[in-house]
Amino acid sequence: MHRLGITPWESNRIPPALTNIAGGPSHAGIALDLGCGTGAHAAHLAESGWEVIGADVSRHAIAHARARSTRVDWRVVDITRETNALDDLAGRVDLLLDVGCLHGLSDIGHQRWAHVANLVATPNAQALVWATPPRGMPYRFGPRGISPTKVRALLGRTWFELDDRPDPDWYHYRRRP
Repeated sequence: MHRLGITPWESNRIPPALTNIAGGPSHAGIALDLGCGTGAHAAHLAESGWEVIGADVSRHAIAHARARSTRVDWRVVDITRETNALDDLAGRVDLLLDVGCLHGLSDIGHQRWAHVANLVATPNAQALVWATPPRGMPYRFGPRGISPTKVRALLGRTWFELDDRPDPDWYHYRRRP
């Protein structure tokens, strides 16, 4: 869809939930933006002092992201097929950001996303995820969505949900030490 110029999920608006983390007390670590698209959120984190890796399945989106910022390590990665593509980040990521990737994945994609989250996260890492609820079947356009219960189950017992959800579509987790 990127090639056709159809990107309803793209926005240059930085959500308050991300702004709070970017400049907050856990400021400036290593961040991974899964499904970074053209990179607005990843670039914002880099400008805020974070070391950032932006990963997306779309070469076209990553080309736009590279033009946006040279301070981010941009990668074309399909986490649903390339199971070891982010192994070099194992245990190094302080912030996992997902603004609209997880809720569009298949059940197998959900499992692989969870594998990546648990692989890359440091103890005390944060996960900030924006995901819409399930749309029901059949869904023809847009993401299929994901329930809060499913997000909790995917992250497992090694993560706990924080009480500062800015709205129902945002999930904020911290990994247990």
